[in-house]
Amino acid sequence: MTSNKVYIKSVAHISAQQPLSDEWLSSPVVLQGDFVQACEPVYKDYISPMAARRMTPILKRAIVTAKAVLNDTDVDAIITGTGLGSAACSEKLINAMIEEGEAFSMPTQFMQSTHNTIGSLVAIDRKCHAYNATYSQDGISAECALLDAFVQIRLGKINNALVGIHDELPKSWLEVMKRSKIIGNLMQVPASETSISMLLDNNLVGSKCEIAGIEVAFNTSFDKMLSSFMSHYGLPQVDALMMGKNGWEDNDKVYDELLDKLSCVPALHYKHISGESCAASAFGVYASALCLEHGIVPATLQCDNINCDVPVKNILLANASGNNKSLILLRSCD
Repeated sequence: MTSNKVYIKSVAHISAQQPLSDEWLSSPVVLQGDFVQACEPVYKDYISPMAARRMTPILKRAIVTAKAVLNDTDVDAIITGTGLGSAACSEKLINAMIEEGEAFSMPTQFMQSTHNTIGSLVAIDRKCHAYNATYSQDGISAECALLDAFVQIRLGKINNALVGIHDELPKSWLEVMKRSKIIGNLMQVPASETSISMLLDNNLVGSKCEIAGIEVAFNTSFDKMLSSFMSHYGLPQVDALMMGKNGWEDNDKVYDELLDKLSCVPALHYKHISGESCAASAFGVYASALCLEHGIVPATLQCDNINCDVPVKNILLANASGNNKSLILLRSCD
C-alpha cells in the first residue's frame, strides 16, 4: 500500500438517538423494551414530498444522512453496508406474492426490495456515476464497506468515498432475533434501527480522526486477529477499547477475553446507546470518532467502574458477529 492516510471527515446518523445530532453524548435517549424505532427527522426539510412518498423509511434515512455528510462534495465512490437491506419492502413483496399470486405486477416493491437499492438511490440523488458497491455480511457489513473504501484510498485509486451503513428491522426479524438470543433476555440492550453515513477522505484538513487500520476475519478468535493486526499495522499505545457488548453472555465473553489481552486499557461500550442491529458497529465507529475529535470520552460511553477521563489518542474498536470479527484502529488527528 502507499502512504496515503484515510480520515473520517464527517458523520451523520439517524438512530434511536436524536437524529443528525451529537446531543446523545451528553443527554442520550434511554432505550427501553425489546425494540426501539429510529427517531426520524423532518424529511421534508431534506427531500421533496413528491420524492419522499415513493421511498421506504430506510431509503429516506440513507438519502438524508448522505446529504448531511456530503453537502456539495463530489465523491469518487459510494459504498454501502447493510445486513438485511430493505427487509421491510422485501417482506411486503413476498407476502403480496403469497396472497395475490405471481401474476400481479409489483415493480416498485420489487425494485426497492434488493440490498443494492440503497446505494443505487443515493448515487441517483447525488448524480454520481462512479464506483458503487454493497456489502451484506450480517453484523460486520459496516466493517466490510469501510475496508473497501480504506484499501482504495490507501492505494490511491480514489480520493474519497461515501460509506453508508443502513439497516431496518421489521417485526418478523425481531422474532428471529429473539429466537436466536440476540435480543430479549434480561439486561440485554434492545434492537434498534440505525442509519449512518460517513465521508472518508485522504485529506487531513477538517477531519475528525484517522482510520489507522482495519482487519476483518471469519471463523477466528480475537487473539489470532490481534497478532495479525499488529503484523499489518503495528499497535501503538491503545487508550481505550470500544466493545460491542450487548448484555448477552455468549456475545460479551469474547470481548472480556480481548480485554484481558489488553491489560489496563479502559473499556468503552455503545450498544446501550445505539441498540442492537446489523448496523450497530457503525455507531461504535461514529462514537469513537467523536471521542477522538473532542479528545475525551464522555461518561455515557464508559463501562461501569471504569474511569477514562484522560485524553484519548488511539481507540481500538472490536466487533463480534457470531464467529465473524473485526478490529478497527482510530487515531486522533492531533
